[in-house]
Amino acid sequence: MEFQESDSFSPSSFIQSSPQLAMHDENTKKSESESLLPASLKNGSMPGMKLIWTDASGSHQREQNTSLVSLYICQEQGKSFKGTSNYEDHQWNHEKQRPYCCSECGKRFTHSSSLRVHTRIHTGERPYCCSECGKRFPDSSRFQRHNRIHTGEKPYCCSECGKRFSDGSRFQRHNRIHTGERPYCCSECGKRFISSSNLQAHLRIHTGEKPYCCPECGKLFSTFRHLQTHTRIHTGEKPYCCPECSKRFSDHTSLRRHSRIHTGEKPYCCPECSKLFSQLSTLQTHKKIHTGEKPYCCSECGKQDDVLGGHVQCFNGTFHF
Repeated sequence: MEFQESDSFSPSSFIQSSPQLAMHDENTKKSESESLLPASLKNGSMPGMKLIWTDASGSHQREQNTSLVSLYICQEQGKSFKGTSNYEDHQWNHEKQRPYCCSECGKRFTHSSSLRVHTRIHTGERPYCCSECGKRFPDSSRFQRHNRIHTGEKPYCCSECGKRFSDGSRFQRHNRIHTGERPYCCSECGKRFISSSNLQAHLRIHTGEKPYCCPECGKLFSTFRHLQTHTRIHTGEKPYCCPECSKRFSDHTSLRRHSRIHTGEKPYCCPECSKLFSQLSTLQTHKKIHTGEKPYCCSECGKQDDVLGGHVQCFNGTFHF
């Protein structure tokens, strides 16, 4: 094992290039536990500090000050160790705890059953079949979760609002609405999300990726939900029904927007004059009164307006909208 040593370094630049860091003084007696960087180290250089990290392959690199003791950090748990022997013993424990290794991708597992389920990713095997709809699944947990669609069972209940869920992962995501937790962050713009799937869908705004294609017209979409909504244009399906007037809609958003006619709800407020609106698009149109923006131009007479549909001009007895 080789170490690279240097007399001086900048902690701030070092932090950017290495994900796991630790510091230790030989006079302090700390147990072999996870070490955290103080704010003072992140903000500038600190003489007499030594930073050490391990990369994903288990190799080590080091910046050393002779007055300090070396630390080795476990990539899995964040625990730190004073010597290579202790660190290597700990790493061997990981391998003993996960003795089952996938021959395809190298991923390790604690139990042979977990490895067996994992290998179905590579083989495509789906031994669990739903007797109701024929859909197949690679493991029993996903199969049981799916069955609740047919049975209507929702064993997970939110203590805040009483909403019930058929699976634990959706229940956890829902809880973040109440706690405000948004653990997934976009590296491009810093926007945060309550689930990894929401983050992945958002990232396509930056990449421009549209992986979902309509088989009828070839139009591309960034999310499967948008594709589903679009396909109803072709099928004519309108699964969402207004309980007040029985009018039907192809998507939930349109139903929610429509329901405000009955409830009188106006959630969108103009920051300039405090006027309320039931739809965001109506608010955006209204704002042009304050800004003076007139983005629409009549092709017949050249008159500009904030709403082209409101402009009527008569030419030789013909009305142009």
